[in-house]
Amino acid sequence: MGAKDRLTVVVSHLQWVWNFLLSFFAPRIAARIGPLILLIFFGCLVFGFFYVLLFVPEVKGLSLEEVDELYRANIKPWQTAGWKPVAHMSRHVGNRRVVNGEIDDDNDDSAEANPPAEKVDDDEKQPVGKV
Repeated sequence: MGAKDRLTVVVSHLQWVWNFLLSFFAPRIAARIGPLILLIFFGCLVFGFFYVLLFVPEVKGLSLEEVDELYRANIKPWQTAGWKPVAHMSRHVGNRRVVNGEIDDDNDDSAEANPPAEKVDDDEKQPVGKV
């Protein structure tokens, strides 16, 4: 079991625990302070906004190796939207090749560039179906 799998299990369990705690305590708090309970959720929202803004980097479209490089480069999270990896990295996403975060359409791996070869009968050394 890899680290990714283990962390998925931990996060899933934590989600269940927090859901239980919220559903258990929210009605009791609401019974005591009424609609002011919304201020608690508003405070969490404001805290979450600034936490994401200041501490969570933008990693959309990056591989795990590129995210590791991002952390090693010590880039501030609010500066990561335009960050490009320094090392030349190539990976395949679906049937397309991605080089340094951009789709490379000039590769020769496509079906149009390499059409399937004709079947050749070994005995006659001629394409099958031709006379």
